[in-house]
Amino acid sequence: MNELFLKVLNISISASWLVLAVLLLRFLLRRAPKWVFVFLWGLVALRLLLPFSIQSTLSLIPSAETLPGEILSGPSFDIHTGITPVDQQVNGYLADRYFEGVTVPASSGAARMTLLACVWAAGTAVMLLYASVSCWRLRRTLRTAIPLRDNLYQSDGIASPFVLGIARPKIYLPFHLAQEALPYVTAHEQAHIQRKDHWWKLLGFLLLAVHWFNPLLWLAYTLLCRDIELACDERVIRELSPAGRAAYTQALVACSTGRRASIAWPLTFGEIGVKERVRSVMYYKKPGFWLVATSLAACAAAAVCFLTDPVDSSTELDAAPPVQAVTSSTEESQPETMPALTRQNAEEAIAQILATLTIHSDHTVSFSLPQILPVAEDGKTELAISLNATFSDAPGSFSVQELLDSETGWQGGEQPRLSLDDSKGELTDVFLGVFYLTEVDTNAYDIYANGSLELHSPFTYDAPAGYTTPSVQLSQTADATLLHYTLPDGSTPVLSVQLPQSVTITEGEEQLLITQNGETVGTVTLYPFVTADAQSLQGIDPAEDTLPMPVFSTVALSNHAGYENYRVCSHKATGAVATAEFVWQDLSSGDAVASAAWQTQDCILVYDWSVMPYFVELRLAPGLFSPMELIALAQAITLA
Repeated sequence: MNELFLKVLNISISASWLVLAVLLLRFLLRRAPKWVFVFLWGLVALRLLLPFSIQSTLSLIPSAETLPGEILSGPSFDIHTGITPVDQQVNGYLADRYFEGVTVPASSGAARMTLLACVWAAGTAVMLLYASVSCWRLRRTLRTAIPLRDNLYQSDGIASPFVLGIARPKIYLPFHLAQEALPYVTAHEQAHIQRKDHWWKLLGFLLLAVHWFNPLLWLAYTLLCRDIELACDERVIRELSPAGRAAYTQALVACSTGRRASIAWPLTFGEIGVKERVRSVMYYKKPGFWLVATSLAACAAAAVCFLTDPVDSSTELDAAPPVQAVTSSTEESQPETMPALTRQNAEEAIAQILATLTIHSDHTVSFSLPQILPVAEDGKTELAISLNATFSDAPGSFSVQELLDSETGWQGGEQPRLSLDDSKGELTDVFLGVFYLTEVDTNAYDIYANGSLELHSPFTYDAPAGYTTPSVQLSQTADATLLHYTLPDGSTPVLSVQLPQSVTITEGEEQLLITQNGETVGTVTLYPFVTADAQSLQGIDPAEDTLPMPVFSTVALSNHAGYENYRVCSHKATGAVATAEFVWQDLSSGDAVASAAWQTQDCILVYDWSVMPYFVELRLAPGLFSPMELIALAQAITLA
């Protein structure tokens, strides 16, 4: 239900822009035929009903997805309205709330969305229940109605004439209705039926029931009901003489009861905007050709500009050839026999690709593939590449351009070159991820081999970035274990850890393990910072016992894991060593996420942004060290 509610929210926001446009056109075209207004409200209904997105460069909708889907997978606070000042203010304010150092519960984003989705569903149910009860009560009142002729009925339980019914609509008249008003009232209600207004009002109410939380759509529905009545009045009076119009207005006034009509069902003759309708009838003039033509042109423009979504820059890149794209190999130039894929040559190919990542001074980014790519014999493992650029248009405000999203189908020798969207702000980061993915099920993949490279501002332009395969080597001194890291940029930071004699760090198959007497009691893991933005990092006070989210959000804001009870043991101007509790949700039992058990482990967190844009996590079995021993161990750790 969360996904459905998020979809409804985004559709409602997109439709709100069209509602604002219709409100402006109602004012500018106030002398136009009233059926034009009803048609414009029909465009709003169409926008709310469209199950798919039509993209157009003429779209005036600022953003097709104001609330991104990531909000369901974690506590994401970013909105993307397409209006930069709004995004900056709102996202900046919300970012301050969760960068204050308080660890956000892992499931808070999804939990809040679930709560809001339940409130939305309850509101929709109340609206539909109201309509059902109103219809039931009205039909009970009309059980004593007697037929007059054709589809006309009279009842002593109603105050005004109205139309009721969908497939076979009937007109109900009060007994006290004056005979001289009967022809005009009947003509009006029959016009409603001919125009199918009883269908449009029902559709409008059903859409309002789904989008009841949007005040603009309440306004739109209210004006729709008024415009339906005005359009129906015009249809009746355009053939009447001045005397007939005067009699029509008298019928309107006579049927006015001052009582509110049902918002859901009947089209009631004299209970909606009587004063406005009287003025419209008395001063009615047949619209000229140019006024009608202008109105139709305005409707067409509204449809083109507001029934479509803005073109996504990444879609444009996918649909068109990359800027200055070069393909230096074809099927004919490929060797007949490609090398069989192994983990070693997969990692070598990945390293070669990453080493060619280049940011150009003409606002493009490129990389190159080796002339020969290894190929899996079973055809189930293939190369996939992701490329993203991050921009900032204000301090603390970021947006991402997705240039490639796990694209497959690559050939050896290709040299893609893609354009950067500088309208998003100043370029701060470029990320290239290269994977060999093995298909294990429909749309399900395992990573066979992978590597990534992230470049940060300030950049070196028009030269390949180079790449070093990350690695870690262990060595031992008299009193410490040294972890010699080699990072993709070629730097070699060293982590020094002083462990008790019975505890050692050893190399496992996939990561470093902490062992005691041959038994695994912990792990050592290297994680990237969530941001390498210097201004964000310099805003951190390493001495504070508050989790610095620009460093730890990679783990701390995941759905089912996080850090709690963060305590600094040692620090300097650019980093700290701290103890914390790692908490995570155990999903291995097969229980639903909401009821899955939470586990706790002790951990030590080490970071220094002057050394590397990564933090080290030493995760330890509960009770392995006492609190004092854990603090002493943390205080002895250095990163240089």
